[in-house]
Amino acid sequence: MMESTVADKDQGAVFAKSPFHHPDGDIIIRSSDGIHFRMMKLLLSLASPIFKDMFSLPRSADENIDEFLHGLPIVDLTESSRTIENLLSSCYPAIYGKTSGLQGLSDLSALLEATRKYEMEETGRAVVPFLTKPQFLAQEPLRVFAIACRYKLDAEAILAAKHTLHRSVLEDKYSQDLEMIDGGTLYRVLQYRNECAEAAMKVAKIHTWIKSDHYAFFDCRDKDEDQLCTDISSPPSRKHKHGYDRGVSVHIWWMEYMESTRVALQTATCGETVRDLISSKQMLYLPTYSCR
Repeated sequence: MMESTVADKDQGAVFAKSPFHHPDGDIIIRSSDGIHFRMMKLLLSLASPIFKDMFSLPRSADENIDEFLHGLPIVDLTESSRTIENLLSSCYPAIYGKTSGLQGLSDLSALLEATRKYEMEETGRAVVPFLTKPQFLAQEPLRVFAIACRYKLDAEAILAAKHTLHRSVLEDKYSQDLEMIDGGTLYRVLQYRNECAEAAMKVAKIHTWIKSDHYAFFDCRDKDEDQLCTDISSPPSRKHKHGYDRGVSVHIWWMEYMESTRVALQTATCGETVRDLISSKQMLYLPTYSCR
C-alpha cells in the first residue's frame, strides 16, 4: 500500500493516489506522516459513527478541523498513512480485499486499534482471520496471543496459546504488543504451558498408559544387553476390568529415549518434539531390536 502519492503543485501537499484522491471528495484526512486522503464524508460516515459525529458538529466547534486545502477542511489523525489507507480501504470493498494491504502483524495490530478507536466493527471483524495465518502462529505465537487478548478475541487467543507449546516462549522476538497485556494474562498462558508440559512429561516418565507388551523393547531378553524395568498396564480381563499394573523388563536404550523425550517436552510440548527427537542426531545411536 502507499506505493505512490501525488504532489499538489500549488500548495506542496502530498496526496494518496486514487481512490483516496477522489475529485468528488469533500473532506481531507491527513495522516501523522503528512499524507492527505481526499475522501467523501458520506462514505466515512457510513463506515464510522465517530466520523459521522465529527462531521455533524458545527464547524466552529469542531476542534479537529482548523485548516483548509482547496477549500476543503482537513482532519488530522494520529495514525500513519499506512494504517489510514488500510482503514479507509474498507470503504472501497470492490477495489480492495479485506486484508490486501496487510503485510504483517504490525499492520494488523495498528489496524485493529484504529477500527476500535473509530468504531469500525465490520472492518475489524473482517481482518481478524489474518491474525491466525499459519506463518504467524508458527513464528510468533506469543505475539498473536497478546494481540488476540488485547482485542478480546477469545477463539484466536486459545489457538495462539496452543501454538506457544511448540517452542520456548523466549524464542519469540520482543514486540511492543506484549506491553499491551497485563501480568495476569501473561501468567495464565505461562501456567497453561506449565500444566501441559507436566502432563506430557508424566506420559514419558510413567508408562502405565501402555496396555500391550507386544513391543520389541519389552521382555525381549538379550544376554549381551542390560535390562531395566518399568510398569505398564495389562489388558482388561474378567477379573481386572481396567487391567492392573505389571512390571516388564525393557532395554536401556528405550528408557534413555523416554528420558530424552521427557526433557524435550518440557520446552516444546507437542507431538513434533517426539518425532523430531527420533530423527535427530541424538537418537541415531539407538539400535533396532526385534524379538526372535
